[in-house]
Amino acid sequence: MAAQEDQLRQTLSQSLSPDTPTCQNAERALLAAQSSAEHALAVLRVVSTTSSARNDGAIRQSAAVYFKNMVKKGWVPDEDDAKQFIIPDSDRTLIKDNLVSLMCTVPP
Repeated sequence: MAAQEDQLRQTLSQSLSPDTPTCQNAERALLAAQSSAEHALAVLRVVSTTSSARNDGAIRQSAAVYFKNMVKKGWVPDEDDAKQFIIPDSDRTLIKDNLVSLMCTVPP
């Protein structure tokens, strides 16, 4: 799990890059990873933990916005969009069960 979170932190950091190709590649990587199991949970772990990295606050904020957008698009199936990704039921259950406690304990 730590390797997945480290890779996710790196990808989120690259998505903040002013270099357009780097940013676009990171965004494509995030879109590709969305449908994998436990990806949403890994994003939440990035939001909830701090690291010693210099731009940790920016990465955590980027992860929070990314999580919000991912939930907005993937929580409820859209019958009109056959290519839409859906957050797996097991992940949705864990998110619902733990989101409030996570919000109460997340670092400022």
